[in-house]
Amino acid sequence: MEFRILGPVEVHGEGGQARLGGGRAVTLLAALILQANRTVSYERLTTAVWGDNPPNSATAALHTYVFRLRKAFGDVDPTGLDRIVTYKTGYLLHVQPGELDLEVFRAHVERGRAASAAGKFEQAATELDAALELWRGTALSGVSGELVAQQSASLDEAYISAVEQRVEVKLNLGKTAELIPELNGLIAAHPLRERLREQAMLVLYRSGRQAEALAMYQDVYRVLADELGIQPGPALQELHRRILSGDPTLRSPSEQKPQAPAVARPVPRQLPTDVANFTGREEYMRQLDALLPSADRSGGAVVISAIEGIAGVGKTALALHWAHQATPHLPDGQLYVNLRGYAQSPPMEPGEALARFLRALGVPQEQIPVDQDEQAAMYRSLMADKRMLVLLDNAMSPDQVRPLLPGSASCLVLITSRVDLRGLAALDGARRLVLDVLTADEAVNLLTTTIGDERSTTEADHVAQLAKLCGYLPLALRIAAAHLAGHVSQTVGGYLAQLAEGDRLSQLGIEHDQQAAVRASFDLSYQTLPADAARLFRLLGLVPGPDFAPRGGRGARPACPRTRPRGCWPGSPQRT
Repeated sequence: MEFRILGPVEVHGEGGQARLGGGRAVTLLAALILQANRTVSYERLTTAVWGDNPPNSATAALHTYVFRLRKAFGDVDPTGLDRIVTYKTGYLLHVQPGELDLEVFRAHVERGRAASAAGKFEQAATELDAALELWRGTALSGVSGELVAQQSASLDEAYISAVEQRVEVKLNLGKTAELIPELNGLIAAHPLRERLREQAMLVLYRSGRQAEALAMYQDVYRVLADELGIQPGPALQELHRRILSGDPTLRSPSEQKPQAPAVARPVPRQLPTDVANFTGREEYMRQLDALLPSADRSGGAVVISAIEGIAGVGKTALALHWAHQATPHLPDGQLYVNLRGYAQSPPMEPGEALARFLRALGVPQEQIPVDQDEQAAMYRSLMADKRMLVLLDNAMSPDQVRPLLPGSASCLVLITSRVDLRGLAALDGARRLVLDVLTADEAVNLLTTTIGDERSTTEADHVAQLAKLCGYLPLALRIAAAHLAGHVSQTVGGYLAQLAEGDRLSQLGIEHDQQAAVRASFDLSYQTLPADAARLFRLLGLVPGPDFAPRGGRGARPACPRTRPRGCWPGSPQRT
């Protein structure tokens, strides 16, 4: 069967076009198609069909419309009767891959944009032409109400964005005059679309009609001023300036003089600097080594590892140190982004991260789609068959991460987060790595590599006590070591006494550096807690012992058997 919404809503089968009935039945069908293969609640369907004033008989009417739609499907296709499934909470429409015109459109656009980014303009034009041929008019024609208001803007944007991409491809192929009538019609329908104006001005200039190109700029200048009270954007102004100056680089590619071959774009190497004095973590490193793509791996899903743990435990340090060692196994490059899941600034939206990755992969800014789903599709296409590492640092949630996952099994994704990412393990096959604090020996070694063997040997007992007082937490250990390295006249014992007597959290920080402070790191986690959880956290800070457990009643657990050196902080809430 074929489900079509890029124009009037239609369903086609082996027996021809289905008779869908009146407007409300079509609206109901449109709501099911837009949520294909997902259950749509009765409440949502009622709102889609009748808005905020449904009749008392709305539920019964929905059943009647569904019955008629099933019959209409069955009349044109043997599988039609089973396409709409009834559930306790609503209805679900089964749509197979390739049966929905919107899905086919997006696939063509994805391949077209990927081909264009690779310089394969003939292939790109073929794909984009196939995508736009699926449109039979305004999307969801014949459907009214809230559903259209929510979806029409997004679908219109997808269409006009694909049109602009096709024009761009044809310009790269040296086609000019044939584009003028098409662009004039598009501008009449979208007078405020600056990208269309840019393309039309360029076509006119390349056709020897410089005066008309300049007149078009004056026209859009007036339209924008009258309608929105603004001036043309920087790109349009720059094109106007270049046309005035007769810039020879604006000529058609076939008219320009041959140039030296373009220098290949550097392979993206976005990893930050490796962590200095990295210590321990041998078992974790071995587990990460086991994830490296093997030479004989074919097919399958992308390999994902999620490193989880509390603030300051060294998740990013482990990820970066391993990533730098793994680069020979992933020669096509590394992409890195701090998703700001726990930071002073708001978490990064997936679309912003995707745009960064696409630019790093060689996609010009003007060719990056606006729609996040289309960005993700282009990203997956460009990553296909590449052997690359993607490091997603400081993630907030699985939903922030999923759009950034490539689809190729030859890629490896490393994620760090303070939150439980078992959802990625359940749905995306991620391998979870829950990072604990350092062992006592690892903590002492970390201090020794910074303050030197001589001080560590002379005050071995004090170094061990300092490691214990820092809870074996890597961030605290590094700050303490940095303080001692910067005050060579101070003994380890003296600094140990200073920490033991004062506010340890406040002292374990480096002035004027927000990232090098234990309290600041903990605060970022605390600030995300709901009000009740935050209050409980504060109250538990008054518990005098190193551990706590639920009190009274059946099933109460004993106190945490872990001793303070394994991460407990006196006067602070502890994990059980």
